[in-house]
Amino acid sequence: MSHNISESLSNSLDINMATTPAMSGGNRRLLSDGFPNWLSATDRKLLQSSMINADLVVAKDGSGDYKTISEAIAAAMKQSSGKSRFVIHVKAGVYSENIQTSMKSLMIIGDGMDATVVTGSKNVQDGSTTFRSATFAVTGDGFIARDMTFENTAGPQKNQAVALRSGSDLSVFYRCIFKGYQDMLYVYSQRQFYRNCDIYGTVDFIFGDAAVVLQNCNMYVRKPMSGQKNTVTAQGWTDPNENTGISIHDSAVTAASDLKPVIIDKNLEF
Repeated sequence: MSHNISESLSNSLDINMATTPAMSGGNRRLLSDGFPNWLSATDRKLLQSSMINADLVVAKDGSGDYKTISEAIAAAMKQSSGKSRFVIHVKAGVYSENIQTSMKSLMIIGDGMDATVVTGSKNVQDGSTTFRSATFAVTGDGFIARDMTFENTAGPQKNQAVALRSGSDLSVFYRCIFKGYQDMLYVYSQRQFYRNCDIYGTVDFIFGDAAVVLQNCNMYVRKPMSGQKNTVTAQGWTDPNENTGISIHDSAVTAASDLKPVIIDKNLEF
């Protein structure tokens, strides 16, 4: 029975792909001004403006509306209608939180890469599933993050440990850092766009079943554990008719600082 259902779904995907009109050259403008053409003019300005006109401010020292990101998001969900962009400014600091949000049209702006850090250490060795180990998990459509760092500090010996999991459709991550080791950046599903981001990991550290573009990004490969091999991406689709994939554009893959001595010692090329 389950085999028949899977086969029917696969056939439906195949038919859908076959009947979808091919885009002509004039219609294949996926990017506009460096961002996806589905991003609104207002959101483009928010992403590139040096001025932050936030609806709520988070600050560890108490100078904002809330001291934690979780509290601010909970308040935002009560205040927002979900139809317009809601902006939370998270001031510089290290925020030890595990956050899950389904809020739509949410934007989080930090004070800079490595200045505003969201950190956690959940992992499969401590009883979490890969899915539930995320330091920051978002499912609400239209999520945007700028000038933030998302990390999972569980370490390589803890195996799968997610820093960020996104199932947000039409989500954008701009000037963000993602740090972890195995299974670190979980591009779970939907359409996602990453630009000018730094991504650190060891094994399958960018993985999932989303339709995702990484543009002008740096992938830093960290030193793996003994017996492990570095793998940058792991696409999760199980059916050849799925229209998902990980597309890397105008980006660089290089050794992180902890891997460079190993390369030099073994006279390896990278």
